[in-house]
Amino acid sequence: MKKKFFAPLMGAVVLGLSAYAGYRTYDAYHGVSESDLLLANAEALADPRGR
Repeated sequence: MKKKFFAPLMGAVVLGLSAYAGYRTYDAYHGVSESDLLLANAEALADPRGR
């Protein structure tokens, strides 16, 4: 009885952790970095035409 309960539970835990790690990795690589935003703001402020 223990084996029939333990194996699917462990499979679900491993699947959940894998999905979470994959999402965190995807989010880290596809997020907008603050340095890009700061550079865009600095360029906008330095534009002599005032656009």
